[in-house]
Amino acid sequence: MFTGIVTDIGEVIAIEKRGETRLTIATAYDPDGIAIGASIACSGCCLTAVETGRLQDGRGFFAVDASAETLARTTLGYWEAGTRINLERPRFPALSFPRIAWDCALHCAEGVRFARWHISYRQ
Repeated sequence: MFTGIVTDIGEVIAIEKRGETRLTIATAYDPDGIAIGASIACSGCCLTAVETGRLQDGRGFFAVDASAETLARTTLGYWEAGTRINLERPRFPALSFPRIAWDCALHCAEGVRFARWHISYRQ
């Protein structure tokens, strides 16, 4: 869950096209605070960190994989090296804990919206 508050402006520094497209994004976020599996909203699109580290210039980075469907249905398909993007961390960092999968099912019934959270542990 995100607040809509942008906390950093990242920069796309590399795009690697393969089965899925790997995007590497430079950030002022401390890479030690980005868990593999963490959710980060990138210009509004929720993406999952698959790699983190530090660049030679001292900036942190994280990498995400985007499917062809994500590229086609969002602005990610237009990004190139040098594109600056809004970054946003989740409201509840625990939701990014990599060993827990959180699923939210929203149901509309007679104009009333219900949310159900399901927590499952992955080994």
